[in-house]
Amino acid sequence: MKIIASILLALAYMQSWAFPSTDQSNTQVCINVPGRGSLSEKAETHCRKGDIIRIDERNMPFYCDFNYAIVHSRFNNLICVYRGSRRELREGTNF
Repeated sequence: MKIIASILLALAYMQSWAFPSTDQSNTQVCINVPGRGSLSEKAETHCRKGDIIRIDERNMPFYCDFNYAIVHSRFNNLICVYRGSRRELREGTNF
């Protein structure tokens, strides 16, 4: 039993050393950005990687970080963590 506990403790230590947690201290809410333009234009212009953003459903695959939860809000908008840039489409797909 002590051996198993020691192994689990060692694995937990190694995981925290090899995969440090992401620093979320700079994360801010970037939802209701004033001004003209679409939600995605506002996110690209005013928000930083890790910020909480509001985006329409059709742009979700391009802007949301899938390592975090995505919440469906009303009026076909989603709230998610901004990945920092727009994903590119794979060439020859999504016509």
